[in-house]
Amino acid sequence: MRVKLDQELDELSELLILMAQSSCSAVEEAFHSLQARNPEQAKQVAEQEAHINRMERRIEKMSLKLLLMEQPVASDLRRVSSALKMITDLERIADQAANIAEIALYWMRESTVSLVPGSLQEMAEAALEMTRSAIQAFLREDEALARRVIAQDDDVDSFFLQVRGELAAQMRQETGEADRVLDQLMVAKYLERIGDHAQNIAEWVIYFLTGEIEHYN
Repeated sequence: MRVKLDQELDELSELLILMAQSSCSAVEEAFHSLQARNPEQAKQVAEQEAHINRMERRIEKMSLKLLLMEQPVASDLRRVSSALKMITDLERIADQAANIAEIALYWMRESTVSLVPGSLQEMAEAALEMTRSAIQAFLREDEALARRVIAQDDDVDSFFLQVRGELAAQMRQETGEADRVLDQLMVAKYLERIGDHAQNIAEWVIYFLTGEIEHYN
């Protein structure tokens, strides 16, 4: 009985990792479509989002089956309940990616001007690094790494304030570029939310490992 449960828990973890990789890929594709002005790449993000939504439902069903049909001990219960929480954040990360891709498509139709200043690129890299590290913390059962991810959210928030300040200055100087500036600000906001979701994932990793719930937001 225990062997079967362990196999199912391993399968659950593998699916969670696949979902996390898909969510990170969606963010990468969305942001790259913004940089490269690639409409086909932006459109693919919507397909990725639909795939991620299906993965979320599959993991939900598997988790509920484990809770209802098997006999998990306390650590197993924490693993399953953490997975249920993490997939919600991963699905929302994919939502933010789809929002960025939608802005990319709109801007490609409306203008030839780039939407990616250097500070926004740095912010995207920081948010993605948080997400990847949060999943690695789960995979390695690494509490210290999870805590570093939580601390990194301050860096993403600082990038957001920097981008917002730069864009506000541009808007004051270039009144004809208000739409571009607002779209850049929206992209920055979506990236900030991705960082928040990565922090949530790290918090659930700590809960899985320690049984302690720590909310920083």
